[in-house]
Amino acid sequence: MPDKQPEALRLANWLDTSANTRDKSAAAELRRLHEVNADLIDALQFCSGTSYISDAHRVAEETLAKAEGK
Repeated sequence: MPDKQPEALRLANWLDTSANTRDKSAAAELRRLHEVNADLIDALQFCSGTSYISDAHRVAEETLAKAEGK
């Protein structure tokens, strides 16, 4: 069974069918937030599975910077 498309991406695709510029901006933001969410999940999984505090700290800082747009 194929993976179901995440709701954020389904909504982004739907918004892209609109001629409205705000809808297209909202679609782009949904995609950006979906990517940030995936990065945060990956970082948390890494941090929860490592015994190296410095590595976990580095990954957390990098992911937070990306989530904050830095």
